[in-house]
Amino acid sequence: LLCFADEGMWPIDGLEKLPWKELQKMGLQLQPQQIYDGNGGGVARAVVFGLKREQAEVTIFNRDIQRGAALAKSFGCRFRPLRELSAPAAADDEFDLVVQCTSAELVGKEAKSIVPETFFVKDMVVMDTVYRPVRTPFLQAAEKAGCKTINGLEMLIHQGAAQVEWWCDLQLPPTSLTTMRTALLKALSD
Repeated sequence: LLCFADEGMWPIDGLEKLPWKELQKMGLQLQPQQIYDGNGGGVARAVVFGLKREQAEVTIFNRDIQRGAALAKSFGCRFRPLRELSAPAAADDEFDLVVQCTSAELVGKEAKSIVPETFFVKDMVVMDTVYRPVRTPFLQAAEKAGCKTINGLEMLIHQGAAQVEWWCDLQLPPTSLTTMRTALLKALSD
């Protein structure tokens, strides 16, 4: 997996390991389902890259039309402006997986979800890449609607583990993820 940044690109593996394994545990098959992905920055690029590699049908919604359209074009995805997103009533707006990739809900920003609560439907899988706060307004609204949620800590933990393995050329034991999760939760609560 390549993570794109302004300065260039470099290989990382964390997004390759998650959300795929976590999504499979939840019973979600990635092809040919519909996916919502927000923003268009580095995280969004990595998520879209991984989803497309898994042959998922991806729709990108973005507040910035030029940025979102450019990201969609670079990956052969559909694009729609975020302002058009509402309750997924039409068949072409029913998403199986929603990945929130904006920084809109980071600690210190206004606490509100970027989509209306009516957007979420029961059993939809919803992931937020933001890990602070752990339970963003976006995830809280999804949980309230009966969605299966994955918080941003999971991506951070899996990215960190993958980077340690890559840089140190070693295989971490499965218990490492639990240890990392516990340490990270403790650090974030301080």
